[in-house]
Amino acid sequence: MNNFLGNQTLIILVGIGIVLVAFISLFLIELFERKKLERQIKSLENRLRTQRITYETITREQTFRIDELIAEISARGRVIQSVLNLASALGDDKLEKKDMPRKIIEGVNNVINADEIFFFEAIENGKFFELRELISKEKNKYLRTKIKYPLGIGPVGFIGKIRSTMDQEDMEHHSRADAMDYRSKDPYKIDYDICASVHYRDKMFGVIGVRKIKPLTQRVLTPEGEEKIHIIGDKRTALKYSLEALKMVSELGALAMYGAELREQIQRLADTDGLTGIYNKRVFKERLERAIKQAEQSSAYVGLFMMDIDNFKKYNDRHGHPAGDDLLKNLGKILKKVSGNIGLPARYGGEEFVVMLYNKNKAQTLRFGEMVREIIEKTKFENEETQPGGKLTISGGVAVYPIDANNAEDLIKKADDALYHAKSSGKNKVFAYKG
Repeated sequence: MNNFLGNQTLIILVGIGIVLVAFISLFLIELFERKKLERQIKSLENRLRTQRITYETITREQTFRIDELIAEISARGRVIQSVLNLASALGDDKLEKKDMPRKIIEGVNNVINADEIFFFEAIENGKFFELRELISKEKNKYLRTKIKYPLGIGPVGFIGKIRSTMDQEDMEHHSRADAMDYRSKDPYKIDYDICASVHYRDKMFGVIGVRKIKPLTQRVLTPEGEEKIHIIGDKRTALKYSLEALKMVSELGALAMYGAELREQIQRLADTDGLTGIYNKRVFKERLERAIKQAEQSSAYVGLFMMDIDNFKKYNDRHGHPAGDDLLKNLGKILKKVSGNIGLPARYGGEEFVVMLYNKNKAQTLRFGEMVREIIEKTKFENEETQPGGKLTISGGVAVYPIDANNAEDLIKKADDALYHAKSSGKNKVFAYKG
């Protein structure tokens, strides 16, 4: 009995031990699996965190690159807008040809990032290219040098001769191919990144030279929110782009200058007397009215000298109208020369001429008229020996604003009255108006 109880107790204890071992084993297994799962979860979290950081970095970089591309598009758009603005500015009918070189290099400055831009004007029928306008920090140095390239000499003269748009490398290659040593006689030794001729058809206006070209730039925001200057492309890309842009600007400039020249020619034809080349009656009266208004504001004088040729009808009847026209042409040249920058000469009609004198009082205007009379009397004219007295002479009348008249019409009338008295008093005289 005791043995049986002992065996049962042993069996129970063994069973309990087995259960306990099994429980402990299960606990340890569960603990191990939990730790393993925790490690896996932590590893997964780390991977997700890393992927998120990588994704955010890539997203920021891609966003920044997109911003850079937008900046490049914006810069190109800015350039296109600048070209359109230049075309509009150069197309202004009120813009004179002499003001266009400045407009053109300002236009170049808006489409090309460069330190120095020059406009060399074609002078003496394109035989020379003289510095007319420039943009540079060393402007005074260049102006003191008084740069003037002969045709075919130096980069500017070379481009002026071949009439093209080229960078320095192309110029060297082209000159070697054509055996043109344009550098040997260059007195200035200035290197230009690009030069472009400004010409339309057979008309040469000048050459644009550009130095120290740099890539375009645009401001962008970094992923950190800071402002940064974004450089678009490299030096080579900038040079290629600038070559295309300068060609476009030079063609626009040439067309505009050609149009301005045509407008000036048309205006000159409308404003001048077709025979003598000096101003006609209409323009003279407009200028006289304007001068009187200005004189009124500044308390200045306006002198008027009116003259006509003595016995001109006899000259015409004897020698014919072609000879009479030649005589009128010669008198126009004389008046233009003696007036210089002190007065404005015009043909008033037939054989009558007038000269408006800036800020000359009555005594000064009378002396001017007397000087003209003496010059004409002493000048040898063809067929003048057939005129009365063997000389070609003129008679003149003088009047001055505001002494003799207070408006243009009245001033002309007073000068004409003085002229009438000079002719009726024997001719070859100049009288001043006496009220």
